[in-house]
Amino acid sequence: QWMNYHAWSKINRVLGYKDIAELAEEDARRVRNRMNQLFLQTNGTFTDTKTFNLSQCSQSMPLYYDLVPKDAVPAVKSMLNLSLYELGNGVPQSAVGMFCILPLLSSIPLNTAYNMMTREDYPSYGYMLKMNATTLWESWFYSNNTYSHNHPMFSSVVVWMFRYLGGINQASYSVGWSHILLRPRCPCETPSLPGVNISLNTVRGKIVSNWTRYYNKNGDTFTWSFSIPYGSIGFVDIVGKEVYQVQAG
Repeated sequence: QWMNYHAWSKINRVLGYKDIAELAEEDARRVRNRMNQLFLQTNGTFTDTKTFNLSQCSQSMPLYYDLVPKDAVPAVKSMLNLSLYELGNGVPQSAVGMFCILPLLSSIPLNTAYNMMTREDYPSYGYMLKMNATTLWESWFYSNNTYSHNHPMFSSVVVWMFRYLGGINQASYSVGWSHILLRPRCPCETPSLPGVNISLNTVRGKIVSNWTRYYNKNGDTFTWSFSIPYGSIGFVDIVGKEVYQVQAG
């Protein structure tokens, strides 16, 4: 319900219907406040305390959509982290289905997300690869006769790769990729990723973000090349530097 109101508000702002947009956003705030009132516990757990307990999905969804009150965010993240490590016996492990892959990966530290995504035990993408998968399965486990072995069920991980590894994002006020935020990040605690090569076709043209990592004992170095389409404005966000604006090309 919150997503519907929020989307309707954004659509009407783009169309110029400010009054309708504000009414829809007010309804979205009402739903958000009611959700927190009903389910957000003082320890940071989202639960009704009766029918379901701590889950990775119930914690990561509100974080991903920025529905958690600011003063409660640390506690909610702490409980999400607890769920990750309790399940994996000291190693982070996911316990979500298709709807929560992107919220979960987006709500935890980059290194944790990358390690969790690439581990080879069940359930994980690494497990699919270990079982010789060449396309995404419809379920985490291999199925002989029920579920498809070529299905977009868990493909939102690709969105995470584009946004967090390649760093290709839209600014919050962007319409149709008019304003692009380039924010590439490396899971540098993990030595297994030498770089990324990512391109995205948009209504304005292709966006490219490619970086390569060079290992050395004094600290890793990187080269990064990017391009944005004409008709767009880009903003570059690199670790340790202020955000700066770039033109197309």
